[in-house]
Amino acid sequence: MKLTNSFLSLGAAATLSLFVVAGCAKKTASYENTTSSSTNSSNGGANTNSSSGTAASVNKGTSNENDKATGPIIKSTTLAGFLPNIAGYDRKNPENTDINMSGMAYAVAKSDYTSGDNKITVSIIDYNHQMGMAAAYSMFLNGYNVETNEEVTRSEKIGGYPGWIDWKKNNNSGTVGVFVNDRVFVIVEASKAASLDDLKSIAEKVDLSGIAKASS
Repeated sequence: MKLTNSFLSLGAAATLSLFVVAGCAKKTASYENTTSSSTNSSNGGANTNSSSGTAASVNKGTSNENDKATGPIIKSTTLAGFLPNIAGYDRKNPENTDINMSGMAYAVAKSDYTSGDNKITVSIIDYNHQMGMAAAYSMFLNGYNVETNEEVTRSEKIGGYPGWIDWKKNNNSGTVGVFVNDRVFVIVEASKAASLDDLKSIAEKVDLSGIAKASS
């Protein structure tokens, strides 16, 4: 059974895909609220308008909450400072990306670590409309648990923060994700890692408390 590997992995291309998905979700919510307002306006009658106005206010409030920006994002160069050193692995220089588009912005710091045939990639992502991003991952952050003979995917706290794991049993590879301060995603991907516990330990080597402080 193939689980959501492409969704759970957040390399540069996947990060951009999630960015687009979150943006589409935001536009959909806006469209639904506009439709609701138009329907309410056409209903007529003082009592109906009053009730519809209340409904419109609730819908608008929900949309605004989902669309709420966090303010300036953490620069990728700052995020890179939270990347860990991993004993026994050679670390490449971080790849830093900052994108600003129509008021939406995100920053990514990513580094590859190698030891022989083993490879680990650690990415830290800050997105200024994190509610849409969190919504895309909500299933994996809240009690999700699927296991087959080949793979396990479940919600799990990492370093005290909500997160998830996706582990391929047959080839010792997978992904650990952490959501810090309801805002910043940390993604650790590994191929031929020794064990799932090793992968989780690497995720905890990321300066999660530093990220939490920087994003508060």
